[in-house]
Amino acid sequence: MDYRVLGRTGVKISPIGPGSEDFGDGVPPIVAAKIINRALDAGITPAQLGVLWCKDQPGVTAALIGTRKVEHLDDLVKVLEMTLDDSLREACDKLVPPGSAVCDFHNTAGWMKMKLI
Repeated sequence: MDYRVLGRTGVKISPIGPGSEDFGDGVPPIVAAKIINRALDAGITPAQLGVLWCKDQPGVTAALIGTRKVEHLDDLVKVLEMTLDDSLREACDKLVPPGSAVCDFHNTAGWMKMKLI
């Protein structure tokens, strides 16, 4: 299979697409595309952006991650040396405001069910 490098991330993807058509099981495609673009603009992968955003939230002591492959873990461990800058945090919060969600994937919390955007 033919692969290309995704922006400055070093991540190899298919030239057909980044595999975001089912990004997050139920995430609207426009939100997925914007998240991917924010990550690429920052020079990181979408997965790194997700973990970085979680890690740098006020009150968070540790972002828990789980991977199936060692190379995925290697990619996410790099987030420990990163800091989420205010402009990237604001861009992410604009897409998915704090206290809301874009899908209810694995969401069993009743208080969150009505805050889907």
